[in-house]
Amino acid sequence: MLGGIVSIRKVGGRVVVTNRPKRKLNKPTDKQEAFQEKFQDAVQYASRQIARADSKALYATGITTRKRSAYVVAVSDYLSAPNVRSIDPGSLRQVRD
Repeated sequence: MLGGIVSIRKVGGRVVVTNRPKRKLNKPTDKQEAFQEKFQDAVQYASRQIARADSKALYATGITTRKRSAYVVAVSDYLSAPNVRSIDPGSLRQVRD
């Protein structure tokens, strides 16, 4: 904080100057609480995946300019549903008990 008016911080190697952050005292909505819980689950999932060397290496292949670490890729993976374009029923085999 600079004089209580602006905030100066470093983000991604750049210096960013912004207006003083305003705090909201409103309670989160039900949707916000649901997403916060889902995000906490995503953080726990990512932490477990990054702790395993084989899984961390797999998530490291997804690093881009926007997703800068394997951890971020794992969180993103948890939060986004898979997109199934097609299923080949001929490749499926029936499992019997």
